[in-house]
Amino acid sequence: MKKNQGFSTIELLVVTAFIAIMLAITFGYTIRNKDRINLKDDANKITGEIYKIKQRTARESRTIRMTFTSNSYSYFRWDGAMWQPLDEIGYRGGETAFNVTINNPADFCINSRGLVVKPDAPNQFELLGTQTIELRSDGDKGTDEINIKLYPYGGIKVEKDFK
Repeated sequence: MKKNQGFSTIELLVVTAFIAIMLAITFGYTIRNKDRINLKDDANKITGEIYKIKQRTARESRTIRMTFTSNSYSYFRWDGAMWQPLDEIGYRGGETAFNVTINNPADFCINSRGLVVKPDAPNQFELLGTQTIELRSDGDKGTDEINIKLYPYGGIKVEKDFK
C-alpha cells in the first residue's frame, strides 16, 4: 500500500488559479466602486457620530451643537454664555473622502433628551424640523447620493440613491 505524501502539483495549481481569479474579481469590484465605498463610509461615520453625540448629551445632561459645512463638520458645547468647540470628538475637513461633499449646510443641536432643537435656544426645547444631511459623490457611473435624515424627536433614517 502506497502512503499519501501530500497534494499533487495539479491540485496546487488549480487551487492557486481559483484564488487568483477570486482576487481579480474582488479587486476589480473595489476599483470600480471606490467612490461609492467612500460615500458609504462617510455616511456610516456621520451617523455613528450622531449616535455618540446623543449618548453624550444624555450622559452629561447638556446640549451639543453640530454644524455641517461642504466638507467637514464640528461640534460645540454651550458654556452658559457662548458655544465652545469640542475638538476632542469632532473633526474638521481632511477626513472626509476626496470626492464626497455635503450638499446642504446643517446647523442643529441635540439636547439631553435626544431631541433636535434650534441652536439659538440651547436651554429651551424649541424643536427644529427634519434635518437632512446630503452626501454626494460624483463617480464614473454618475452621481451617487446618501441622505441622512434626523427627525425632531431623535430618529435617524439613511436613504441611498445609487445610479
